Amino acid sequence: MLIDTNELASGSVIQTQICIVGGGAAGISMALELEKAGIDTVVLESGGLSRDEATADLYRGPSVGIPYDFSDGTRSRFLGGSSNCWGGFCRPWDQSAFEHRSWVNASGWPIGRADLEPFYQRSHAILQVPSNDYDPAHWVGNTGEATHGPSKGLSAKAASYPFDPKKVEEIISQYSPPLKMGEAYRSELKAAKHVKVYIKANVVELQCNPWGGAVESAKIRTLKGVSATVQAKVEAFENARLLLASNRQQSAGIGNRYDLVGRYFQDHPRFLNGIVDFAEPYRNNPLFDIKFHCIVNKVKIGGVDISGQMRIPFEVQKERGILDAQMWFRSLYAGEGTDVVRALYRMRQRVRGKWSPFVGLGTDLGHIFSHPMDSLTYSVAHTTGSLKLVRYVTMELIAEPEPDPNSRVMLSDDVDALGMRRTKIDWRLNQRVKDTVDTSFELLARELEDKKIAKVTLGPRINDVGWPADMEGTYHHMGTTRMADSPREGVVDRNCLVHGMENLYIAGSSVFPTSSSNNPTMTLVALALRLSDRLVDEFRAGTRFSPEAKAAEPAKAEDQPKAAA
Repeated sequence: MLIDTNELASGSVIQTQICIVGGGAAGISMALELEKAGIDTVVLESGGLSRDEATADLYRGPSVGIPYDFSDGTRSRFLGGSSNCWGGFCRPWDQSAFEHRSWVNASGWPIGRADLEPFYQRSHAILQVPSNDYDPAHWVGNTGEATHGPSKGLSAKAASYPFDPKKVEEIISQYSPPLKMGEAYRSELKAAKHVKVYIKANVVELQCNPWGGAVESAKIRTLKGVSATVQAKVEAFENARLLLASNRQQSAGIGNRYDLVGRYFQDHPRFLNGIVDFAEPYRNNPLFDIKFHCIVNKVKIGGVDISGQMRIPFEVQKERGILDAQMWFRSLYAGEGTDVVRALYRMRQRVRGKWSPFVGLGTDLGHIFSHPMDSLTYSVAHTTGSLKLVRYVTMELIAEPEPDPNSRVMLSDDVDALGMRRTKIDWRLNQRVKDTVDTSFELLARELEDKKIAKVTLGPRINDVGWPADMEGTYHHMGTTRMADSPREGVVDRNCLVHGMENLYIAGSSVFPTSSSNNPTMTLVALALRLSDRLVDEFRAGTRFSPEAKAAEPAKAEDQPKAAA
């Protein structure tokens, strides 16, 4: 059932068994499972069924580290959440992504790939990803045929390169359509008998029992002034800001006894480097060129949209002391990589209702009209997807960030329209990320030349010139409520339960201790499914969350959270 919260009488009290805060990929995945299990569930979604400017503004806040846009174009605050603006890349993470690495600060998950394996399998159905097979040989081997450019009917060979697998690995990702989950599952949510989705319901505070050991209710407010309270036995959500803001019983915020909420903020930074001149047998291979498997068209093999990436093997990462990174090629059209094309991109985003807080409309129009031929040529090339208009090919990389407690989400002194303190972002990347970027590019370039695949002219090293002025992330927001067995090292335990709380769980990529270089959506959905199964089992057992269950005793004085310094 879908309900507009503005239609409620102000002061209403909503009672349910489970309350999910946020109708994104994790929230909707959980709601679908809880509906199947027949457990009464309320989903509270801040936005409506489409983007609106007033709701989008609730995400905005200052950036005090590396310039970072946390709102426009990077988050979608309406039903479906960030699934409304993702590219659809899907791939389960390898075991190495979960392991402790002696050379990587704060690495290691309390769970492993095996713990998520059955939920990865189920996530394929939810995300509408066709196959469980990610072996490159299954898709292309050395002679696979792929088609791209559906408007032109073009075809090209999608082939593996003759890399030494001990030096450079090829990996395969598949695409979700990409699935906008608020649209894809809207009919199921409307028809649900046990799940009620309240749209335009902004949660402004979680209210705990007197000793702060359990959440008793969630206070919601709409931008039109309607307020209500949701009472549930279990709360699940994915918002570090809300934990920090809910500080009545615990002055530093819920779950923040050891000052960890909001810390270890991570995103995958993106870089371009070099000019790649392919030898003739390897020219125009669309499988490893993001221009032709994502941006302009899709590579389809056996009816499945796929893409190829390259990475430095784990053993070499260990030897070199670097992080994980994924690389591919990017064909560039005239003007691409300049202010002209960046301006055109922002103009397209404005048409979609997404505005940059950093660059104004007048500045972008100035770039476009001062370079009319670049603007025209790029627009034609991007629209047609023509290989003939490619100016040159470069390498692109997204890197795993090393967990850093000083990279964090905080509360600013500014407040939004609901009276909540806005988010303040301090995004930081350290020396190991610089070494990872430089080393990965250099090793890939060397292998391309050694195997006579291409001649590569590398550009400046990050260690020599510093972070690019136009560096951006991939909008994969992770890590701010990290998972660990000890409350001194993480906010939630291996079951996503907030340490020190009876009934408060966190679902989503904020619980990731490390972030691999893979896209996070399939892993966060797998975690959400795992959490759903746990909650279903506990409710069916009829003990922990039954009305007759004994309330937890207040914590002893020495165990009470300390006041923030």
